Amino acid sequence: MSSENFTPEGIKEKKAARRRPHRGLTPQLERFCQEYVVDLNGKQAAIRAGYSEQSAASQAADILRRPRVAARVEMLQAQVTGRIQLDAEHVIHQLMQDHKDAKTAGNHSAAVRATELLGKRLGLWIDRIRTDADNKSDDDLADEVVDAALGLAKGDKRLKARIMVGLGILDVDSGKGETPKPLI
Repeated sequence: MSSENFTPEGIKEKKAARRRPHRGLTPQLERFCQEYVVDLNGKQAAIRAGYSEQSAASQAADILRRPRVAARVEMLQAQVTGRIQLDAEHVIHQLMQDHKDAKTAGNHSAAVRATELLGKRLGLWIDRIRTDADNKSDDDLADEVVDAALGLAKGDKRLKARIMVGLGILDVDSGKGETPKPLI
């Protein structure tokens, strides 16, 4: 004898489960999926979905291996990507409309600004940054790299020595206990 629920509530529940894209997931698993796509941090998603903090990391790893969960996460990520695409299209459409409205109103500076923003959004303009490296010799640039690397080692003699060896400034100890000698 089957233990299926043939009450009106049970039938409605089954129909609703068929309509849901997350069929077969418990409410807690659905919540996990929803939370996971927020930041792709399984442990935090598990905690926010109601799993204990102590077991959240292992629970998340187990949950993410389930095919239905993986499919649901993929579906949710596709929805997010679709919304981002729609937002980008909306921005482009709005900038085009702003340009048209500004030109119609005779506001040329606003029209130029809308065109500039549209060009930036479409990747037509590239911001160039000028550095003083263009006016320096290779030796001067190499000295700046060495100074920056050694600056990272502030007070740590071993790290400073490793950096100097790595940069070829310091000769490696020959194994006789002698102090490394600077090559420069």
